[in-house]
Parts: sequence; structure tokens; C-alpha cells
Amino acid sequence: MAPLATGESQVDEQVELMRQRFATTNEVDRPAADGDVVTIDLLGTADGEELPDATAEGVSYTIGSGGMLDGLDEAVTGLSAGESAEFSSTLVGGPLAGEAADIKVTVTKVSEQKLPELDDEFAQLISEFDTVDEMREDLARAAAEYAKVDQLNEARDRVLEALIAVVDFELPERLLAAEIASRHEQVNDQLRRAGLTLDRYLDESGEEAQAEEDFWAEMDERTIQGLKAQILLDTIADERELGVNQNELTEMIVRKARANNTTPEAEAQHMMEHNHMPEWMQEIRRNKALAHIVAEAEVTDTDGNNVELKLVEDATDVADATEDDADQV
Repeated sequence: MAPLATGESQVDEQVELMRQRFATTNEVDRPAADGDVVTIDLLGTADGEELPDATAEGVSYTIGSGGMLDGLDEAVTGLSAGESAEFSSTLVGGPLAGEAADIKVTVTKVSEQKLPELDDEFAQLISEFDTVDEMREDLARAAAEYAKVDQLNEARDRVLEALIAVVDFELPERLLAAEIASRHEQVNDQLRRAGLTLDRYLDESGEEAQAEEDFWAEMDERTIQGLKAQILLDTIADERELGVNQNELTEMIVRKARANNTTPEAEAQHMMEHNHMPEWMQEIRRNKALAHIVAEAEVTDTDGNNVELKLVEDATDVADATEDDADQV
């Protein structure tokens, strides 16, 4: 397990993001350069035929930010308003994602970004603090807390993996087959909704090329481990007679509302309409069982330092133990 990694560099990154968020832009009469915000028109063609899904006007783009089209940064850099350039690229997103196209880009406006000065006035504008030093200290504390949460989550996963290995057991064949079939259907449904095939998804995932059979094999293994974790945690919860009170259920509803950007009332109604209460209560019991296990474990990082683990009384503060960690597509 990796040791805690927090420092000035993380705070610097956060501060820079804040400055960029509050940056102002001023139109300039010069060629576009890295960091400038340009307004562009795009015309995509293939074999001389216009591609409507690869054509757009008035698009705002920050040079160097990436994420739009390979070759776009190089094409617009050095162009002034009214000038155009052509390049070839591979389309991303939409029905033509992955297709090659010829792109003509025309710059209609060049704007220069101006970052706010990093002074006490800026700190007062974007935070509750009076000085930059106070703001940075608060960011450093927050970064340390996030790092601690990440480390605790990793410790939780390691402890559960070790426990499953020690008390390894065979799963009922019919239960396992049903769970694997359900997971396959979920993934295929997600692919269909995204207009993707598995082969295309694997090509576009940005990860090392992976054969379809290897993808399914890895997913099946995660499904097996996830199902074992559920059964094991259910057994521990039963042995320790762990129950769920109304406050814990309410806290879970509030947490789900926050995560889904809804209201607790809407989540509670959803729970009742779809009969999710038994499922959510089982989730809380598993989280509590995992919290007990983690609190009793001894974990060290790669430097040999003990990782401080404590029982989290609020079960909703422990990550969901029933997830099988299958990648969503």
C-alpha cells in the first residue's frame, strides 16, 4: 500500500485551477498562442463530402487544453482571426467517433486569458479566508484528508481481499451463473446505449489493447470476488448481530441524494416505489461488517508505517462493500 502523498505541489495545482476558473479574457489582434481562447468554425469532410456531425460554428477552445481533436492545437496556433488551416484527424464522440476526417478550422476570434493575481484580495474573493496563506493552509488540510480517505479505502479493499483469500469457498453454481449473466447484460446494455461495440470500446478506452475474451474473463473474476465479498460480509453481519437503525437509513438516503443531485425526499420515494429498502439496509449492514473488520486489522504502507485504521461508526462513511468493481462503460 502506498504511503500518504500530500504536499505543496497538490496545493499549487488547486490554486492554479482556482485562478483559471476566475480568469478573464480579452480579445487581441495577434496570432493565437498556447493558452489563448479561440473561437473557431469547424468543417469536417470525408472523400470531399461534408460531414454534418463533424461541422460546427462558434466553438470556444483553449489552445493546449486538448480533448477535442488531435492536431487542432497545432492547426490553430499561429492563426489570426479570419485565417484558416486544414488537417486530418480522427473524430471523437458522436455517431462518427473513430472515423477519419479532413478538418478545416477557421479562427474567428483570438482572446488572451488573464489570470487573477494570487493575493489576499483573490483569497477573500473565492474563499472564507482573509489571506492567501490561510487559504493554502486550508487547502493543504483538505488534501491531507482526501489522501487519508483514499488510503483508508485502499486498506479496506486489501483487508477484504486478504480475508476472502483466507476463507476461500466455492460459490453455488446457479447463483454465480446468474450473477455473471446479469453483469454481462448490464455491460452490453451500456454499450448499446452508447452506440458502441465492445471491440470499439476497447479500442477507444485509451488503455493497453485487450482482447474481448480477456475483458470478459477479468470482469467475471471481479464478479466472483464481489459475490464472495457479499456472502462473507453478510455472514459476519449475522454473527455479530449487526442491525440497521432509522438514523443510518436516513443518512444513506441523504448521501444518495447528494450523489445523485436530488433531494432526500425524492430518494426516499424512489426507495419505496421500487422496494429498495431491503437492498439498502443490506448494504448498510455489509458496510458496518466491513468497518468492524478494517478496525481490527493491521495494515502497513510500502514504507513499513502502520496505517491508522479506526472503526467508522457512521456506516455510510464506509465505501460500499457490495460493489464488484466492474468497470462501467
